[in-house]
Amino acid sequence: LVAATSSEESPVLESSLTTDASVHAFISNNPLFYSLPPEVVASIAERLHEKTFAVGESIFEEGSLGDSFYLIRKGTVRVTKLQMGEEMVLSELGEGEGFGEMALLIDQARTATVKALSEVCTLVLNRDDFTSLTRTLPSLAVNMNKLLSERVTLLDSVSSEETKGKF
Repeated sequence: LVAATSSEESPVLESSLTTDASVHAFISNNPLFYSLPPEVVASIAERLHEKTFAVGESIFEEGSLGDSFYLIRKGTVRVTKLQMGEEMVLSELGEGEGFGEMALLIDQARTATVKALSEVCTLVLNRDDFTSLTRTLPSLAVNMNKLLSERVTLLDSVSSEETKGKF
């Protein structure tokens, strides 16, 4: 959703974040990026664009194809997965946390649904930019793989909890 602007207002451009010092500071404090040198963080910041979501809006659905990682700048999201026809809450994520990393690393459908619980402002990194960055910054791929491993472990534990005593 894009808000209309009058001719007196300057529209917010996705590329405007590339020079935003607060974005640089925000991502440099994130666990995925804090160990990276400042010039690397600046390179990542240049590739991020901002996207906002309204309360209740679906950011993406389980089973859809994904190509972006989202870093929450403001707000809260709920991550759910369908298990045996019922919606199971995997997590609620807030400011500074990210989701969608599997889409950057593995070319497969989304493994969960993510919906905004409040107005959510995200910084988005798409797969092409991520791939370009990891060619020159292998440590970024290592950090993202660690996050991916944590999420896969969570998904495995949810699946095993659901099937306990059923087979």
